[in-house]
Amino acid sequence: MSKRKMTLEEFRKSKNMTFNELAEFLGDGATESKVHQWCMGINYRYKGAKERRFPVPRSDMLKKISEKTKGAVDFYSWQR
Repeated sequence: MSKRKMTLEEFRKSKNMTFNELAEFLGDGATESKVHQWCMGINYRYKGAKERRFPVPRSDMLKKISEKTKGAVDFYSWQR
């Protein structure tokens, strides 16, 4: 039985964590503001864009996120 993949924001909400708590859970230099950007995206409407941009973490952080979430969140979560 395969586990349903989820986004980092869905994982955060399922565990009832704040952005700061998720940053501490991930460790390894993850900050509250960076975790917020990964979960909520960056709003570039002031530059004329109509969509949010979701920055992708560095490859070593992607690996750490996948390990810490036991595979629930992986690289493909950032392909929207």
